[in-house]
Amino acid sequence: MPSAPKILCFGDSLTQYGVRSGAWVQRLISATEAKADVVVRGFSGYNSVQALSLLPTLPTDCEMGRVFQSVSSLPLLRHMSHNGVVATLTGPFFSLPYNNVVVYFTMYLLELGITERQVGIYQTILMTTQIFASLVSGYLADKYGREATVILFDILSWPGADLFWALSDTIYGQIVGGILNGINKVVYVSFMCLLTEKATSPQRLVNFSGFHFTLLVGGLFTPIGGWVVDKYGLVDGERILLLSSAAIMTTTFSIRHCMWERERGAKAGAHAKGAGACLPSTHTILDVTEGEGERERETQSEGGEEVPVTDTVTGDVKEERGEGEGISDVCEVCDNSSDSTSTSVVADALPVSTEALVLPDTSEGKSGTSILGMDTDTHTEVVGGVAASDMGVEGEDREAGVTGETETEAPTEAGADSVTEAETMWGGLSAAFRYFVSTTPMRYCLGLAAGVQFYVIFKPLFYYDYLVKTVGVSDRGVSLVAMGMAATTIVMLLLVIPRVPPRLVPQALSLGLLIGAVAVSLLVVLETHYYVPLLATAVLLDGISIAVMRPMVDTLWSDMLEDERRASQLAGGHVLFSLIALPAGSAAAELYKWIPASPFVAASLMLLGMAACSYILGHYLRKEAQVARDTQV
Repeated sequence: MPSAPKILCFGDSLTQYGVRSGAWVQRLISATEAKADVVVRGFSGYNSVQALSLLPTLPTDCEMGRVFQSVSSLPLLRHMSHNGVVATLTGPFFSLPYNNVVVYFTMYLLELGITERQVGIYQTILMTTQIFASLVSGYLADKYGREATVILFDILSWPGADLFWALSDTIYGQIVGGILNGINKVVYVSFMCLLTEKATSPQRLVNFSGFHFTLLVGGLFTPIGGWVVDKYGLVDGERILLLSSAAIMTTTFSIRHCMWERERGAKAGAHAKGAGACLPSTHTILDVTEGEGERERETQSEGGEEVPVTDTVTGDVKEERGEGEGISDVCEVCDNSSDSTSTSVVADALPVSTEALVLPDTSEGKSGTSILGMDTDTHTEVVGGVAASDMGVEGEDREAGVTGETETEAPTEAGADSVTEAETMWGGLSAAFRYFVSTTPMRYCLGLAAGVQFYVIFKPLFYYDYLVKTVGVSDRGVSLVAMGMAATTIVMLLLVIPRVPPRLVPQALSLGLLIGAVAVSLLVVLETHYYVPLLATAVLLDGISIAVMRPMVDTLWSDMLEDERRASQLAGGHVLFSLIALPAGSAAAELYKWIPASPFVAASLMLLGMAACSYILGHYLRKEAQVARDTQV
């Protein structure tokens, strides 16, 4: 369930007047992330007793919470973190248009009169854009927050790119679309942080498996794209798919943005884990979120003095409550809270008086943490080191950019501020590069992840064009190939990948890469011996390899990174990956132009090398685990 605080103020005229500027309700609204809607009048004046009959008609958080919890109890989703569930539930609405577009995209470019070499140049420009995007991705993720970075650059890099691809007939318009699509690397870092932060290693494997599963669900519907292309022709059909993709993705990204688990961290508080609360017919509700392992205090330190909880009507100071007491004399805890560290306090609706929380002054110059976990300090900047981040660090504020243990006031001059930002970004990347080569297992993991990045650009670029023009598969038939591959991968992600123990991930990855090498080799045989069962076997094995490759490589890479520097290390890794993969498109284009089957021979050799790398990495990880066990003994 969403972790943001949900506070409903329901009462008589005392509650209504509390919305005025400076009054208690207005201050409560200002201290929370979400604003409040206030409904007054229209029901027998302001009589609280009669107004209580309205309560059963109001929507409750629990109604949506039960739906979310019931969906989250599905076998694949049960062991995910919250954001893993969000990514999995919304993923199909991204993957459906994406898979329909990507099957015919290279053929679409060639049909527009763009040559194979120009397609390779286009891919190189796209990769160059990704390099520059990777340079700033970690910094942007830390400075502006994961969710804001994801929604902004997702809209630019997918719907924006789709429009250029659909409306342009020249290589130049396609390149503009490619440049927009290349900045999606900014999204990748923030998105990976959302999937991995506040998730254990087993949860990360299930998160990645679920997310890659949803990316493949859209592949089951590629026959829709095949039907559109068959009915309207390759160029017009692909344009229809691109325009519909822009509309669907814009809607999906907007909905997903509202579902992310957000943090309201503060330096003195812990991450909030609030859950919605049921709304009984005779009670008003106030959510009070607790921190990791301890209850949020109901007082605020301000200038060395505590600001207590007071009564709005009488002004009397409420007595300090014990550990197990709530805000009102009579309270209940909602029995379906999604987090054991969250308490939903249900206070009696009083017909005459209303209790409120007097919040600390948040004007400039004041500092401290409010009872709701909101950081009221002024903006601070990091002195040296890695860019600001809340990755796995309890009680930090991503919006304020607070990290580390040493802080200073933000520079007041624009020039000094820009210098500090540049030093922070480059310092974080430099530290990440040093970390990547610090140990032998890290170097092998880096090589493995970089090899996969090169492969996923190199091998698919002319895959479907090869099947149509060289092997002899029809335009509609190639959509069935994509559907078969997606179906195979989905079965693997549902039935096999979740059962792989974390300690066996490197070995399972090696086996999957070897299977992929066999599948790609069969494509070479199909050039001269087109046989449908042979093609089906190649598709089956390729689907198995894809199911194993991406989630397991992502899991290994995420586990090797440091939580407190995850964003900058993800960004630094993708700078290196993009540099290594930069010639992938041009190399595939030149090989395909020379001998159509040659890119797949090279891809098979790549998979064999990566399988060996994964096996060696597993050997080193086993040795490290054994040393750790011996040390504990």
